[in-house]
Parts: sequence; C-alpha cells; structure tokens
Amino acid sequence: MYVIGTVESNCDWGACNYVDAITMGMMQWYGTRARNLLERGRTADPEGWDTFSTSAPTLARQVQANTVNWTTRYLSTAEGNAWKTWAQRDKNHAFQEAQWDADWNGYQSTMSNYGFPARNVKEAYHVGVCLSSIPRSGAAGARVMLGYRHTGIDLHHDIGGWYTRPIPQPIHHRI
Repeated sequence: MYVIGTVESNCDWGACNYVDAITMGMMQWYGTRARNLLERGRTADPEGWDTFSTSAPTLARQVQANTVNWTTRYLSTAEGNAWKTWAQRDKNHAFQEAQWDADWNGYQSTMSNYGFPARNVKEAYHVGVCLSSIPRSGAAGARVMLGYRHTGIDLHHDIGGWYTRPIPQPIHHRI
C-alpha cells in the first residue's frame, strides 16, 4: 500500500485529484472505486461520515443512492476539503487500509494467471512498470521486475497500461 501510496499521493491519506473524475485517498481510488471507498467509510466511521456528509451533502447523498456515473463525477473543492478533513482521522486510515486489503484479495487471481506469485507482487500492484513487463520477461520472474521498475522502462500490458515516469528511488527501496 505504501509503495503505491508514494507514487500516487506521496502517502497523503487526504489526497484528491481534481483533474480526473472523482479520485481520492492515499491510493487515489478512482470512479466507482472511490464511491466504494466512501461507502466503506460511511459504515466504518459513522462519526467521520456525519462530519463529511454535512460538508459535502450532495456527494454524500450520491454515495448512498449510488445513482451517478462515477467515471464522469468530479469532486468540487468543498467536497475535496471535506474529504481532507475526514482523512485526518485514524478510522479513515483504517478503512482505506481495509479497502486496499479487499482490492488486493480480489486481484491475486489475476496476477496468478500471469505467473506472478502473490508473495512478490502485493507492493507492486497497480504500478504499471512491474505489471507491464510481465509478457516481456516471462519466466524471469519478480527479480527482473524490480530491475525494470528501478530503471523506469516503459513497457505495455493490458493490465498495467503505460507507465512512462521513472520510478522514484524510495519505491525501489520499499520493495
């Protein structure tokens, strides 16, 4: 989680991306996944949700009703500020961590299908260079992936997509 968090938000629990459709949290959950994170928070931290929903009432109603297209729904500044306030709570960190665990549990079978053992990829989930290099490195395994990640080689795969930025040194050392 902290590897991805470093790349996506510099480990900022309250991060918001206003350029893309609703994208929030340390892991920069996007679209429907951001909605699901908010719903998880509503049940995991009712007190924090109450404060959030008072400051972001339209978004709170939309989360509960789940009636909008989340890939076209953008955060307002006020909604982002409400999230940032909520993200200062330890319970918020806990439900973001729980969402990461749920995401990871659902992702393991996909990685196994590509021959990448789970013990080597949890911290590499979602960071495109590692995933993108799977077909080109084949049986070389996870050790080669770290080398590709370290150099920031731009490779492509349907799961990982394109990743063109060099990988920051702190990421390589975390792995």
